[in-house]
Amino acid sequence: NELSATAEGGWGCTEVWPWLIADLADQYTFGELRTTHEQNIALTDVRQKDLFELWQVLDRGNLARAHIGFLTDMICCPGGDFCSLANAKSIPVYEAIARRFDDLDALYHLGKLDLNISGCMNACGHHHVGNIGILGVDKKGAEYYQISLGGNSDHDASIGDILGPSFPAEDIPDVLEEILNTYLDLRLEYESFLETYKRVSIQPFKERAYADINWDVAWPNSAEEVKNCELPNHHYFGRLELCWCLTKVAEFACGIRGAWVFSAVVFTWNEMV
Repeated sequence: NELSATAEGGWGCTEVWPWLIADLADQYTFGELRTTHEQNIALTDVRQKDLFELWQVLDRGNLARAHIGFLTDMICCPGGDFCSLANAKSIPVYEAIARRFDDLDALYHLGKLDLNISGCMNACGHHHVGNIGILGVDKKGAEYYQISLGGNSDHDASIGDILGPSFPAEDIPDVLEEILNTYLDLRLEYESFLETYKRVSIQPFKERAYADINWDVAWPNSAEEVKNCELPNHHYFGRLELCWCLTKVAEFACGIRGAWVFSAVVFTWNEMV
């Protein structure tokens, strides 16, 4: 079961789990435990006749949830709660997702799916190769989360594509639900999330994830307004992201050379303000 599992009583319940699992290893194995890359614990060399009895003990300890390989079997780094390198917390995001998607039938309906969470670009949670990746970023001291889709760590490995501007922590379960609903609406029979994504690409997911954002925003009239402006619905574009968007517009309107000149001017302005 997951090392980072969420119990009904909260994270405090995990204090007894190491002792319980250690006792089970002594009782049912040769005293050996293994932790896996997916942050699960493996009890090795259990006698076949003891499997059901062991499962009953794990079930009483809230450790028998059968979701290995599914959405809530996440990889999650310690994040800002325990790591000085992190830009944002990871564990609260993990817990919010686990609470939102706690129905096993719904998880099985989604099928096998990797969701990885990292609190910074060091990527200890391997967000970049998750079918769905979540990366914590810092924006003016606030914690935001960038989502990527289509990553894969199997033999046909691939790096995920960034969905778009980052989201505040409280929006992540809603955005994730919208992404998964898009997948369910578009998938063919027996098609996995990754197979559907490769077939339809990122655009349908992007349109649904950002559908509720009001993009009708008044442009700032001065550098001071640029520093203080925020987009509605609590979504925030950093100045570098704004510069990138403006550069792409210039590339479309003026061609590559015009975009080069425009980007030089815009990034100089970004440094000045």
